[in-house]
Amino acid sequence: NLLTLPSPSTTALKKLLPHFYRQTGIKVNLAIHPYDEVYQILSQLHLHPYYDLLRIDMACFPWFAERILRPLDKIGDGLTDLLSHFSLPTQQKFGLVNDVAYAMPFDASAQLLFYRKDLFEDTILKRMYYEKTGNELTVPTTFEEYDNVTQFFTELHQAGQAHCPMGASTTLGSAGLIATEYLLRYYAKGGRLIDSDNIPRLAMPLAA
Repeated sequence: NLLTLPSPSTTALKKLLPHFYRQTGIKVNLAIHPYDEVYQILSQLHLHPYYDLLRIDMACFPWFAERILRPLDKIGDGLTDLLSHFSLPTQQKFGLVNDVAYAMPFDASAQLLFYRKDLFEDTILKRMYYEKTGNELTVPTTFEEYDNVTQFFTELHQAGQAHCPMGASTTLGSAGLIATEYLLRYYAKGGRLIDSDNIPRLAMPLAA
């Protein structure tokens, strides 16, 4: 029984479980609850003894780890070797609490694109964009389109004018966030990070 949050990763995991069952004979039940409900369950886990695994948010992982989780080396013959595939900094941030392994990384966060709908529906802006680029002003679905729309609004920018905002902003508060932003573009261009030798390596000159 796996307690988890609703997310695209959970949807993907749900589709993989029939194959996992065919491989192992183990049936996995997903208990999908929103964030606040998961937090409540973890706060009173003694009332829910039927959960075997849980997907926990990093924000509360250190708090709950020593209180309710069993160290990986205490499960079966020990499962700490699961973390051997990850670098030490990754282990320390996403798996260890006070040098004890309680968890392993499940998936990476994804960047989300928010946009102002009113700008993309503005007839004047749509006409200006078409005259400048020869294309319709629509919400971008590729990085090339994103760059073109961003450049258009940046050139149009007027300080203090809500109708003429800067083209785009990006949250880059940590190396991890920078990596997700960069790798999105890198992968979209066909770049690879892990080759057959399992050593992370950027492909040049594409990476540059």
